Amino acid sequence: MNFRDFNFLKFSMKSMFSKIIFSFSFCLFVCTTLVAQGVKLVDYLPKSFVKDGSVDYTGYLQQGIDENLVVEFPNFPVLVNEKGLSVRSNQTLNFPEGALLVMKANNLEKYGLLKVERVSNVTINNPALKGDRKKHLGKKGEWGMGIGIRSSIDVTVNNPNISDFWGDGIYVGEIWHAEQSKYRLSDYSSRNIKINGGVIDHNRRNGISVVSAKGVVIDGVLIQNTEGTLPMAGICVEPANNRQSVENVV
Repeated sequence: MNFRDFNFLKFSMKSMFSKIIFSFSFCLFVCTTLVAQGVKLVDYLPKSFVKDGSVDYTGYLQQGIDENLVVEFPNFPVLVNEKGLSVRSNQTLNFPEGALLVMKANNLEKYGLLKVERVSNVTINNPALKGDRKKHLGKKGEWGMGIGIRSSIDVTVNNPNISDFWGDGIYVGEIWHAEQSKYRLSDYSSRNIKINGGVIDHNRRNGISVVSAKGVVIDGVLIQNTEGTLPMAGICVEPANNRQSVENVV
């Protein structure tokens, strides 16, 4: 091999390695972006789906949540029935611009649109939720929640936009007492909960209720127009009974 051939070989190898590095970097960028945004739940909807929030797609959304840890909700209104959507541990829920979960009108005394129950390490980004208080079919109860965080650990809610729920915009506490005998947890309170920014508007009982929790940070949230049934507080920090306690709420 002469000197000219050697230089050509060296140049060819450099070019090849540059292409490999570029291809790897591009793939890494695309893959990282897809992971950050999450699996698109719109892909789980039936082919003839509508975008006006008039059709109940609860089951389709729940399947996507059950099968993926990072998900992105559709960027249009979607109707959710009284079963709500249950979140898993180690999950991230992303709501893009235009996304909105609408609670289907029901007559239940208690419900949760997003149920964060007995899980840990959950992040919910930009959740937009609209309740059924204007169309609610019953007159009893005060426990229809936008986001119900119960007996869960390390949950962060960023920039929520939650309005018109039969009970609270966000509830932080325990799973229902009747259910506790099933699980035998050492501590039923919720721990290390963060709610950052956003607007919680026109909910019937409270904007945010903190009922049984250790370590709650509520920062920069606008809570307004809470009215309908007592206590009608922006933020209500109050255990429901003598067994429960609230610690380190700021």
